[in-house]
Amino acid sequence: MVRRVIWVVALVLLLNATVAAQEIELLVDKLEITLYDTLRLVVRVPGSNTQPKLSLPEWTVSYLGSAYRMTSINGVVEQYTEYTYQLAPKETGVFTIGPIEVVQNGRTLKSGTVVIKVVEGTVQPHPDIFLTLELPKERVYVYEQVPLTLHLYTRLQTENLQWPQIEGEGFVLGQFQDPTVRTETINGRTFQVVSFETTVTFIKSGKQSLGPARIRCEILEETPSRSLFPGFFPTYERRSFVAVSEALTIDVLPVPSPAPAGFTGAIGQFTELHVEVDPRSGVVGDPLTVTFQLVGTGTAQPSDLPAFQSSDDLQVHPVNLREKDDTSWVYEQVVIPKAPLQEIPSLTFWYFDPQRGEYRSLSTAPVPLQLVGEPILSRNTRTAAPGPAVPLGEDIMHIKVSLGELPGSGTGLWVVAASWTLVVGGISLGRHLRQRPRQPKVKPGPDALQQLSALEQQADPGEILPVLQSYLQAKFGLSTPSLTADQIPALFGAQLEPELVARLQELWGTLEQIRYAREKSRDQQLFLMAKELVRELERVG
Repeated sequence: MVRRVIWVVALVLLLNATVAAQEIELLVDKLEITLYDTLRLVVRVPGSNTQPKLSLPEWTVSYLGSAYRMTSINGVVEQYTEYTYQLAPKETGVFTIGPIEVVQNGRTLKSGTVVIKVVEGTVQPHPDIFLTLELPKERVYVYEQVPLTLHLYTRLQTENLQWPQIEGEGFVLGQFQDPTVRTETINGRTFQVVSFETTVTFIKSGKQSLGPARIRCEILEETPSRSLFPGFFPTYERRSFVAVSEALTIDVLPVPSPAPAGFTGAIGQFTELHVEVDPRSGVVGDPLTVTFQLVGTGTAQPSDLPAFQSSDDLQVHPVNLREKDDTSWVYEQVVIPKAPLQEIPSLTFWYFDPQRGEYRSLSTAPVPLQLVGEPILSRNTRTAAPGPAVPLGEDIMHIKVSLGELPGSGTGLWVVAASWTLVVGGISLGRHLRQRPRQPKVKPGPDALQQLSALEQQADPGEILPVLQSYLQAKFGLSTPSLTADQIPALFGAQLEPELVARLQELWGTLEQIRYAREKSRDQQLFLMAKELVRELERVG
């Protein structure tokens, strides 16, 4: 009888324990923190060790461990596992944590929610860890690519180091290189120095703020020991830490005006320009491949690179960028001689050197050719205006080299004669049509729309900016060599509606960032916005 009572009591206790541990609990150590603090989150899961999966994109999550616990209160037994996490906020705001679900024995357990407020706050400096942000100079030119270095000095054990974040606008950062580590002694104290290197390109002139920079990491700090032998058994505490640098104020200068006629926007230090032509001999009308190699450092987009333009004696195709690294650009251009040229002419490349503060140029030597054949254009048509680059392949005429099987004698000969008459007449007509001079283009709006449509087919938003700049220069008679977003209101505020000026400036700023960033955008919406702006500008008198 006593044994039966004991089994009944045990069964009741077990049922009570099961009922008491049905749901997941969320426990936090604070409900409001600063951007530089951390939050401790405990997820209490009843029963077995089923670790929950957290999806918290607004937080940096670090798993600290788990512990199994069992309690008995007023005869109610609870068994659960506590999973402990450290959360570091990525931004300010009000965020909801939960609900968190765990599938256990075929059942889904669910937690409630916790609302956490993250405010800006201030960073408490630490004597053993700090961050510096360094530029080699305080005055730079717009679109100049400048080396940028961050140094994290620490005397603590540092883990889970994240990539730097730099506040500000009006500049584009390059990709960070892999960090390097060294030691440095400052005032008799030895620090481990972790260095991050990249480049920064400012796209707005005037006084610009760069930073502050932030690096989030975890540090291990020694805490007071409760042991009887504290010197032998030190204890450490792991916590999140944000190292913050001072902000820099940079004077960004516009490139001087007026610029040389051949300047297209390249800025940097360029040292060599080589040209190779293959083949160097052939027949007038056959394509030649010109390979360029530009050596140096700086910012140069495909539209900034030196290349040949169409003329009476030379038809050219668009530039094709083949290779690019930090110190050279290798690209090709197909050209078609329309006369028995003796050489490919020399080419001059203008760029702005921010170190010297002046425009400089590189020139290539002429490349000798051996071409035979008659000129494609007669002398009385040499007054035609130079045309734009023709997409490769559109000027090639395909001729059927075989007429197939001929019928028997009689009418077959008439068919052959008529066929050859049509072929000869067609070739003469085609040659006559090709000899007609191209009419100079006088409407910049349709030209810009056609060029934007061509770029849209290539999915290259980075080249929208040069098209719009050429269009605005042609339509409004501008002499500014390199237009920037911050110049838009001053140049067009008196001629255009404020809403149109604002849209133009916003699009211009977006295109500047895309064009000078290494990671290229594929946003096709930019083409629609650019073409719509051109259409609206065309309606302006």
